[in-house]
Amino acid sequence: MSNISFIIQGPFHENGLKAAQHYKSFGPVIFSCWSDNNVPNFDTDCLLIKSDYPRGHFHNFMNVFYQATTTLAGLCEVKTPFAIKFRCDEIYSDISRLVEKVTSNPNKMVT
Repeated sequence: MSNISFIIQGPFHENGLKAAQHYKSFGPVIFSCWSDNNVPNFDTDCLLIKSDYPRGHFHNFMNVFYQATTTLAGLCEVKTPFAIKFRCDEIYSDISRLVEKVTSNPNKMVT
């Protein structure tokens, strides 16, 4: 069992699916997006969490509230001691150093 999970957050982007193929070799992958997002060709080896948009008025400078909402929804599904969050439009070909840094420093937050 892996000790790290990956949250791929935000509006669907093809890079998220490509990235998930690599990230799965390290641990579980969770996609977290909005309920109106169409996610074609979704990899069933990953978990898909869809959130409803929040109701009411709130300050949302640079969409931080939206980002935090879907990130939290993904974090609520994590079953491992560690998690790394990526945007869905990001892709990194080698995350091994980041995984090592996060898992070797359990009392620190790596950003």
